[in-house]
Amino acid sequence: MGAVGLAGCLDDGEMPFSVNTPVTLVVHNRSEEPYNIELRAYDPETRQDTYQEGFSVTPDERVIPSNLGGSNQRLRVTLFELDGDREEGFVEEVEITEDTLEVTVLVIDTDEGPDLEIEVAIRDGEDDRRNETVVEPDDAPGNETSESAEDGS
Repeated sequence: MGAVGLAGCLDDGEMPFSVNTPVTLVVHNRSEEPYNIELRAYDPETRQDTYQEGFSVTPDERVIPSNLGGSNQRLRVTLFELDGDREEGFVEEVEITEDTLEVTVLVIDTDEGPDLEIEVAIRDGEDDRRNETVVEPDDAPGNETSESAEDGS
């Protein structure tokens, strides 16, 4: 027979630690051109990198890179043309929290060229999914992003 022990103390019914659920990342190239993608996450307070992965995606290809830790951080997605200058990438950024379940990055074609759409699935109080979409770099100069919640909050 085995024994199970619990390290730590429970005070006032609160857990002494938290468990961060890994965040699934999905990149889908819906454009007609191949691109290089760089995913980089960092701690917003220290600016220290917490995740970095780079790869190429061909048209209609779907890539699932390694999971991102589910802690408070920023995820920066940079899109580069295959033959383009690595200094001239298209950038979008999104916040990751302990409630983030999945981040889907869509590469799409627009009349102005390639664009990124980032969909963030988060856990609400009942463990249901609620999506926030981060898009529309045309709203702000310099590849700045704007965030909006589909549920109107």
